[in-house]
Amino acid sequence: RRIAAGAAAAEQRWMRGQRWREQRAPWRQQALGWTTQRGCGFAASASAEGAEAPAPAPAQRTNAAKMGFSVLERRGYTPDKLARGKAEFAVVAVGPHQFKVSPDDVIVTEKLIGAGVGDVVSLENVLLWGNAQDTLIGRPTVDGVTVTAGVEEQFRDATIIVHKKKRRKGYQRTNGHRQQLTKLRVLDIAGGEEAASAADRWEEHDVEEPKGEAPN
Repeated sequence: RRIAAGAAAAEQRWMRGQRWREQRAPWRQQALGWTTQRGCGFAASASAEGAEAPAPAPAQRTNAAKMGFSVLERRGYTPDKLARGKAEFAVVAVGPHQFKVSPDDVIVTEKLIGAGVGDVVSLENVLLWGNAQDTLIGRPTVDGVTVTAGVEEQFRDATIIVHKKKRRKGYQRTNGHRQQLTKLRVLDIAGGEEAASAADRWEEHDVEEPKGEAPN
């Protein structure tokens, strides 16, 4: 008897759903037909005009200002751009992190949105530069010094499990997160020697002190 009652209830639910689908069918067909006709008409008008150029694509989303970089060359990263044998280093800020780098070093940063694999980027926030003879400390950055790097890979880090629980509330949530990262190879550190020589010239510059009255 219970099985028969359950089957009857299921049949009634199916009949109600069938009636709803039949009532909705004309509206759905009309909507699909309108969409198809509108698309065909747009394609026909575009082919008829011919000379009209397509609308420009929106600007690509980027976080260059936040991360402190700019793209110099698209797909311009080649091994011959690597400056070998330069005994100098720099401390560069990429987003919230700082890295001490030399030519041919590899660093992993948060994703540089807008920079693709093979691009050459300029890391602009150089906090410190040095070699065997000189060291320049930026206030906050060193003017005239740039770090050039090539984008080798865009990838995601390993999964981090985030578990939340509220005791005595029956609330538990488990989520995973994979941080998007960018792998960079430092190609060159340019402008450091020129900046050091300019700093030396400034230190050697004699500044005339104001003449005051002699103390009594």
